[in-house]
Amino acid sequence: MRVQDVMTREVATCGVDTTLRDAARMMVTHDCGCLPVTENSDGTGRLIGVITDRDICCRGVATGMDPASGMVGQCMSTDPACAQVDMSMEECERMMQAHQVRRIPVVGADGSCIGMISQADIALSAANNDVANVVRRISQPTTA
Repeated sequence: MRVQDVMTREVATCGVDTTLRDAARMMVTHDCGCLPVTENSDGTGRLIGVITDRDICCRGVATGMDPASGMVGQCMSTDPACAQVDMSMEECERMMQAHQVRRIPVVGADGSCIGMISQADIALSAANNDVANVVRRISQPTTA
């Protein structure tokens, strides 16, 4: 199975100049906990980062940033690990495990975000007896 067979294709995206409040509202509207951040403020162009609900809370609100004026670019994670459309699901799972992430953007040849793969997407596509193993591998702490 390939990433293109499992990925969520229509994902909400934002730009670095999106406010934290607007990003959080987008997450509520689209029922997601992570938004790809693109180089253009309209959510188009090359993927340059991701912002999660945790980023908004821990890097923004918890440090005293005003969600109405704080920008995604101030709190986002840059240089995210990305999957390719033709990547095998096994390779994608290994990448998620190595980076200890539960969601990973899928990029096209031009670097634009064309989808997302989440731990839930993988679990839903796996055989019933594989689901626990998938979750366990991705969630397992790395050794330093």
